[in-house]
Amino acid sequence: MRNGEFRTKTGWLAAAALCAMAVYAPMVAAACVPDATTACLIGGRYRVTSHWKNQYSNPPGQESTLNVTKRTDATAAFWLTDASTYEYLIRINTATDNHKAWISIPTFTDVEFFVTVEDLVGAGGLSKTYTNGTDPAHNKDLIYDPYFFDYP
Repeated sequence: MRNGEFRTKTGWLAAAALCAMAVYAPMVAAACVPDATTACLIGGRYRVTSHWKNQYSNPPGQESTLNVTKRTDATAAFWLTDASTYEYLIRINTATDNHKAWISIPTFTDVEFFVTVEDLVGAGGLSKTYTNGTDPAHNKDLIYDPYFFDYP
């Protein structure tokens, strides 16, 4: 027997299973803690936060955090001052055919906002910030990203 080799098939299989668990077990970088401005979606794997720029403030461009209401494990709604008036929704779809989590953000506002989605489980702790921009002709468009975040 050479160094590191196992004598039996059973021993080899057990060692292979242990190695596979060590390599493929998800590593949680940080725990998602939901609060008034943080949504934890898909079992807490994705942390979603948002802020906006107030183009109507004096001086213009003052920033503030948006409030959030979690709707389901895959959806949340962000709002400014009235919990029944949403500025936008976010949905993370994991039932996909390309091994990615699809991010969909339908918007209902003309304020400039930024949505940060963080994958707390995936390799490298990926994070991406989405924005609706300042162009009035396009700031109510659907923001859609079916490629950035790996899943599972």
